[in-house]
Amino acid sequence: MDINEKVNNLGRKNLEKVCHMVEDIDDIYQINLQDFLQIKMWTPTPEYLEILSTSHYEIEEAWEYRQEALNFLKGINAITKYEIVGDYEDVEPMVNIYLNPDVFQQIKNILPSALRNKTYLKTEEVETDANPVKDIGKPVYAISYTPAREIILNRFLLSKLNFDSENHAVFEYVYKHPNRDIPLAEIGKNLQGRELSKTLPKIVENWGFTGQLKKVFFDVSKSKIRFRNPVTNSDLRDLDIEHLRFPRSASSAE
Repeated sequence: MDINEKVNNLGRKNLEKVCHMVEDIDDIYQINLQDFLQIKMWTPTPEYLEILSTSHYEIEEAWEYRQEALNFLKGINAITKYEIVGDYEDVEPMVNIYLNPDVFQQIKNILPSALRNKTYLKTEEVETDANPVKDIGKPVYAISYTPAREIILNRFLLSKLNFDSENHAVFEYVYKHPNRDIPLAEIGKNLQGRELSKTLPKIVENWGFTGQLKKVFFDVSKSKIRFRNPVTNSDLRDLDIEHLRFPRSASSAE
């Protein structure tokens, strides 16, 4: 089986693993153009470690993700040898890589088209047991709302809304009408004559949705809002996001 076949036989999840590893290797290779190079095996940020908390299983899973990609590249001789320096509990474990430049360049050229072909897999399609496809329709992140006015992201307390506040009134309406466009005028009609003092984008930020969280859960402008809930693997893929970084602590929203 040639390299083209081996790459195209990968499931989308495994193909993504290889693509990410090749990109990381190539970033360093383009700087020094040496057959021997060193890259970071695992770089946990404080925010990411906080998400994982004490769950070593998830940390090990991320480590294995990288190692599986290295093993594939070694199997097709894009890498002749690699040595991991450290383990997954180190702050910045490194991996020494001995590259076969000709084959590495070949795999780098093949990957973009292979990944594009996998993009059009339908949710119900099933790949072989050897190359399982990730369930792209499976919810990954979800927002829940408690009687105590707490906005919960999975099991993380994102924020707590103050009773009868502007943020409280708007969120309750949006939460009850997810996954559709809601015009500002519609929200206004359901606020019992209350005039909004802030724009919709600002209100979303007051709820605790900033940066990636805002991008993942909301499409929002001054005149319209759409609350995406729950968020699936497919949504993350379309938004070009692998995982969310949770805030350090919850906030109170006026």
